Amino acid sequence: MFLLQLAATGLCIALLPLSYVWIKASDDKFRKLVWVTTFLTLDLIMFGGFTRLTDSGLGCPDWPGCYGTASPFLAHAQIAAAHAAMPSGPVSLMKAWIEMIHRYFAMAIGVLIIAQTASAWVARIKRKSLTVSPWWPTSLLLLIRRAARPHVAFGAGRTGVLVIRVDASLLYFNAEHVLEIVWTRLRSAASVRQVVCDLSSSPHVDLAGARMLSRLRRELRAAAIDFRLTGANEAVRDVIRAEGPLVESLDEVDCAAGDGAPRQEAQHVRN
Repeated sequence: MFLLQLAATGLCIALLPLSYVWIKASDDKFRKLVWVTTFLTLDLIMFGGFTRLTDSGLGCPDWPGCYGTASPFLAHAQIAAAHAAMPSGPVSLMKAWIEMIHRYFAMAIGVLIIAQTASAWVARIKRKSLTVSPWWPTSLLLLIRRAARPHVAFGAGRTGVLVIRVDASLLYFNAEHVLEIVWTRLRSAASVRQVVCDLSSSPHVDLAGARMLSRLRRELRAAAIDFRLTGANEAVRDVIRAEGPLVESLDEVDCAAGDGAPRQEAQHVRN
């Protein structure tokens, strides 16, 4: 339900620039829409910098909503509890609003890109002249989908060992999807006693991605399944070290880097 509320919010925000383009006296409305979308995308990037500088990126630690809701108003109790537990932490009502406003604008730009794609293909079907191919906005949509739902490869090493590899960076907007895919595979696998996560194809991991790995490790250990990390570059290790709940996993990171066994298991997936 909250996903529909988020979609409606993004659509309402997008209606403002779409209305401007529609009522503007211009023969090339597609070109006007492209320029408006480009300008708003640059604004979104700058607002993203403001979100980062105010340490608001984890004001709502889940994605795309805020504690499973469409607004910090609806998540006020969870935000207050998180702030009370860690007053100097990344969660507060102000930071939650900054993060969600950033997400609302991102959703609105997504709507504008969809509008570009639709109008470009309509123009092509009607054989109208366009200054750009409709494949450009279509490719952009496919790229966004690829980033939000990355491919997760699985491989079997020794008996009872499951190797996973995410062919993308682990970021706040795809971490939950990756976790869901991993658990779907684990539920269908038999007698798994160890999971090796190969991070060699994940050049970047943000704090939300690190927390997802921490959650996966915690849930696996609750199910009596060992968890190891391998192939993490130095930048990724720094993020993992900065994440409190994953401090206990540093031994697994360093062990996986020095012990040949996890790397040999991961090699099956890479090949």
